[in-house]
Amino acid sequence: RKAGLEKRCAMVQGNYHSMPFEDASFDKVFGVYTLKYSADVEAAISEMARVLKPGGRFVSYEILVSDSYDAEDKRQRYLVDNISHSTCMPPLWPAQALRDAAQRAGLTLKEEKDLCAGPKEGAWYSCFERTGIHALLSSSALMRVIELAERLRILPKSFADFFDYCIVHPTTDFVNAGRMGIITGSVMMVWEKPEA
Repeated sequence: RKAGLEKRCAMVQGNYHSMPFEDASFDKVFGVYTLKYSADVEAAISEMARVLKPGGRFVSYEILVSDSYDAEDKRQRYLVDNISHSTCMPPLWPAQALRDAAQRAGLTLKEEKDLCAGPKEGAWYSCFERTGIHALLSSSALMRVIELAERLRILPKSFADFFDYCIVHPTTDFVNAGRMGIITGSVMMVWEKPEA
């Protein structure tokens, strides 16, 4: 409103698996960390394709399981599965699942780039390392302090379990999976709907 754009913008609450928009009604569609919450990535991407005009583009920025993930490797499987469990997110989608869904929806992949690929200091998980959060959460001394505070009733009963499962594991598992290259938190994919 302050910018005088209220006639050009509308907030619509809905379900991206079944959007309340006409076919071919948008030039561009974008999502940032949205598809990771989809229970049906095929339906979500199909809807993106449906509402795009011919020549329109869908840009997605996601956290994905990378192509180098090996489901037969127990450590890799543990990290990927535990990230979903401990963050209460649906399982993370493999990058290939998005590519396949987009292709089946009639979209053409124009660009795919990990925006944080390169030196370790630019990695998507480096915010946890630079700030010392990863080292702090990995510290057994911190857990002992929390357990002591729990026994002294400074913290509620079972807080240590909550802290370990909901705070420590998601953070450390994201960092470890990132270091292994099996999850990437900064993939941008650009798809185009072909001209009619």
